[in-house]
Amino acid sequence: MKRGKSEFRPHTVGLMGEYLVAAKLLELGWENVSIAKDASYDLIACYQDKIIRIDVTGKGKGEWSFDAKKFLDIKFDEKSRVQKISKNKDKAFKKLELDYFILVKRNEKDVFRSKFYIVPAKELADIIYDRYTANCPIDGDFIIRKRPKNWKSTHATVGEKM
Repeated sequence: MKRGKSEFRPHTVGLMGEYLVAAKLLELGWENVSIAKDASYDLIACYQDKIIRIDVTGKGKGEWSFDAKKFLDIKFDEKSRVQKISKNKDKAFKKLELDYFILVKRNEKDVFRSKFYIVPAKELADIIYDRYTANCPIDGDFIIRKRPKNWKSTHATVGEKM
């Protein structure tokens, strides 16, 4: 059965985004851009004589979705059903095994008119931390985050106006 453009398997959509980004990076003068297999990042490239590890995240509409656990060391308190994140940003961050995120906003009508945002991994981690811990109370060394429905959910979003 032939699939429509919105009916691609998620893996296929992901690969399409990675190849689209790889082509864009080559167009911008990056070198040796290739798809990374079995790694914690999607692409590896050379830019200004440095090896760069890249994670590609795409979206059509709305905001980009992330799992905050990728960026933050989140502790789960089973008894009180809350999440605890260090109020010290340096202690809260996990060591990321990549250098940049490339956020892709797909143009559904013409994929070659998609928008690309190249964001340093540390900068995106800062944005996630700030948004994820906003308006949460502090208890000692921790920020306490209580989710109303699924207290173990670590879903985080980032919009174009980061």
